[in-house]
Amino acid sequence: MSNAPGDSIPRLELRRDPSVGRGNVASIQGTVGPEGLRFIVGELSILQPVMVMLLARDEADDLTLSLFKKNWTTARRSASTRRSGIARFEFRTQGGVNILLRGAAAGTPFALVVWAGEELRPSMPDVVLTYDEFRQQNPNASVSLRGRPSGGNGTGSRMTSIAMWIAIVIAGGIAGFFAVRALGRRTHA
Repeated sequence: MSNAPGDSIPRLELRRDPSVGRGNVASIQGTVGPEGLRFIVGELSILQPVMVMLLARDEADDLTLSLFKKNWTTARRSASTRRSGIARFEFRTQGGVNILLRGAAAGTPFALVVWAGEELRPSMPDVVLTYDEFRQQNPNASVSLRGRPSGGNGTGSRMTSIAMWIAIVIAGGIAGFFAVRALGRRTHA
């Protein structure tokens, strides 16, 4: 690769751009060949939508866009610009992402655009509710919490079956204990 492991890999800094309505963007143009070019984008939040787009000058140009997470050995996603002139991924990630570009022929022109939107923070309702608050917000769901009226398969029969299983397990344990003791006495006799 043209930026070898010992070299410092360029970090793409996402910045506000007046021509882009929301979020931050980084873009770069150049040429690439089979040796490839690597870039790093850091400080992303899982709450941000992210888009990485590779554009070829001609639809016939074969450029490859690969995304990596922590290393450069296992690509998480990979796409080619062949036939469409564009390779694009939309995703979310925490931390950063590593980008590798390759061209089928030396000196293939490209444009790379990385966009990260604003963090999306949906309003979160309270996690802890009293039973009365829950019943007011979910009148149909609260019926299943109370159990069905008598004669149905409500919580009363569920408690009975649990008690029955506990009794069976205890009886089985006691029977097993006495069986092991009896076998132990036979072997000593």
